[in-house]
Amino acid sequence: MLAAIFVAIMFFMLHGRAPLAVGQLAPESRVVRVSLEIEDELATDAYRQAASEQAPRVYLLDPRVLPEMIVFLENLPRAAAEASNSGVAAGKLRDLFTLSDPALAALRPYSSGILEAQWQDRISVLGDLLLRTPLVDTATFQVEALSPNGQVELRIPQDAASIAQRQTGAGASTVLSQLTGPPGIATRLPTRRVLAVGSDAAARTLREHAMTAGLDGLILEVVLSRLTRSLAPTYVFDTAATSAAQDAAAEAVSSKLVTKAVGQVIYAEGDRITPDQIRLATLERAAYEKSQLSYQRLVAVLAPAGSGLLIVAAMVAFVRTYASALLLTPGRFATYFSIIIACMTVAVVVATREPWLLPASIAGAAALAAMVSSAMYDRRLAFGIGTLVALGLCTAMKLPVSLLAMSLVGVGFIAWLLRELRQRNTLIKTALVAAGGAGAAAFLFGLLDRPLARPALDQSVWEAGTVAAAVLLAGFLVLGVLPWLERALGVTTGLTLLDLRDPQHPLLRSMQQRAPGTYNHSLNVATLAEAAADSIGADSLLAYVGSLYHDVGKMNKPDYFVENQSGGINRHDRLTPAMSLLVIVSHVRDGIELAREHKLPISLHHFIEAHHGTTLVEYFFHRAKRQAEAAGDDGTTPLEVEYRYPGPKPRTKEVALMMVCDATESATRSLSDVSAAKIESLVRAIAHKRLMDGQFDECELTLGELHTAVEAISRTLVSMNHQRIAYPDGAPRMPQPARPALAAAL
Repeated sequence: MLAAIFVAIMFFMLHGRAPLAVGQLAPESRVVRVSLEIEDELATDAYRQAASEQAPRVYLLDPRVLPEMIVFLENLPRAAAEASNSGVAAGKLRDLFTLSDPALAALRPYSSGILEAQWQDRISVLGDLLLRTPLVDTATFQVEALSPNGQVELRIPQDAASIAQRQTGAGASTVLSQLTGPPGIATRLPTRRVLAVGSDAAARTLREHAMTAGLDGLILEVVLSRLTRSLAPTYVFDTAATSAAQDAAAEAVSSKLVTKAVGQVIYAEGDRITPDQIRLATLERAAYEKSQLSYQRLVAVLAPAGSGLLIVAAMVAFVRTYASALLLTPGRFATYFSIIIACMTVAVVVATREPWLLPASIAGAAALAAMVSSAMYDRRLAFGIGTLVALGLCTAMKLPVSLLAMSLVGVGFIAWLLRELRQRNTLIKTALVAAGGAGAAAFLFGLLDRPLARPALDQSVWEAGTVAAAVLLAGFLVLGVLPWLERALGVTTGLTLLDLRDPQHPLLRSMQQRAPGTYNHSLNVATLAEAAADSIGADSLLAYVGSLYHDVGKMNKPDYFVENQSGGINRHDRLTPAMSLLVIVSHVRDGIELAREHKLPISLHHFIEAHHGTTLVEYFFHRAKRQAEAAGDDGTTPLEVEYRYPGPKPRTKEVALMMVCDATESATRSLSDVSAAKIESLVRAIAHKRLMDGQFDECELTLGELHTAVEAISRTLVSMNHQRIAYPDGAPRMPQPARPALAAAL
């Protein structure tokens, strides 16, 4: 377990560096320690943005428009020749093309023979020129005119051939094959070649293309009339292909590097941190660590290892000094330190992910560790462990001393106020005071560490609020998991003891009904033990509650114990001393079984098993000895060791004091003279007898504490056995108004 603690703390020290958040004020200045080249993100982004904007916009051919137009023009001379034989057809053709009779006459020669082939060649040239002249709608043209790209890319769709074939039917010419074949071909043209359908520029370009194809005279006008009146946009803008082309152009731009020289300032103390500064600091640290020599890297590992080892050693030293019982139970020891490691782990994770909560995570972890230690064990242990947790975290994340001091303020208040947990609001009050103290410390130390300006004030207020909230949250968290902590660590807090002190507890109620004499005896012993524990600064509540339950085993055979007998035949008169011994001693074992059945805390089990220690059952020992002497058989003489309780001896001060109180309370009942001197003499004699018998050898009760406790027990016994005034029969009574005063005085 110690190895796990050491490894965890060393890991924090190697990897738990304190991060900075965007917008925070830099706690210190930092410069470049080793020259390095880094990407200039602003310049790279600017170049990539420019490349993206300059990427050609992609247009797709609409296979329904241009192929249909070209096929129609190819068949125009044949249609003119056929129309000459029908007046109705000629009239329709004139209306469609606004043809005059001379124009019809000019077209007819191209319907057959050599002129027909010449016509097909000219229309093929025209189609090729139109294919390379993107005509778009007005809205698309306006967007294109405003775009910064200098070129456009024309593409033929994969399914252009099939669409064109369905649109124009059979008999497509060579031009149609050009328009629809090979799919996926991309042609780049200057942006100025993009024209808006119906514009003057488009009309001029169409005329130029027709003339280039060899059309002139009346035939030129006929073709232009058809193109200008019926031609729709031949290309449409492809948004997805354009975005992909722009992304590809941006990715093709290589990163722009900039050199950071040694000594260049990354950020200065008090600067508001920017994302670029965080990035530069991270890259610089990685480059610096990579540039270190082998021995430097070894030192970088050994230093945290040594620091972690010292912190672990200090933690174990505090536990050994103020909670030594933990070292005797490996399971509880592992549970306790698992809680400590969990506190540190959560603090590191929170601080790494949310740098704004860095002070809160440190203060909260230290406060949580201190509250658990104080509520479960000792205030001195709480201060030591809380301090070491804060020290470990501050060392691991290279934090300033002010954060350690801030955490110690909260830990100090917890160790001061959380002495004994008898009420739930005690923990909340402690958390409130500690939260206020830690928050105030965070605010003041924040102002000391930063320049006096409004940003520093704002950040200090934020840190103070989050620190106070974290400490308060730690208090509520401990309060919520307190029952689990008690079971896991085998500790009983005042809250649980107060619940067990209630006379309505099922085990106490059962003892009242089945063994009322034992119950009254336990109440008296509890009162004495509480006074004795108070006198030496021991846990008086634990002593009281433990005394209430120490004799619960007598419920199984109550009539065999004198305090429950009301005259008549004594059951022990019919038993041999050995059998009586078994009955008397068995109440310890029976008490432990009842305690387990009713799930009493482990701390109370020791009161039951050790309230007689290994003392001698004197009455039955002497009775057996007398019987052996009367029988005249030396072989049956009992040994003293056979008539002793099995133990164990008391291991705590509270149980040792209760042992004395148990014996003195019983012995006092046999006194005929209950004067103060007689009672004090009896208590001292019993305490001295237990001391000489070695019953206090395994606990930390000192002679001075035993002397003080004896005096407290004597005073309490005297007050419990004081004499009252005996009123003679027939004596005149006091007037009615004076009775309360007299009763109070007595």
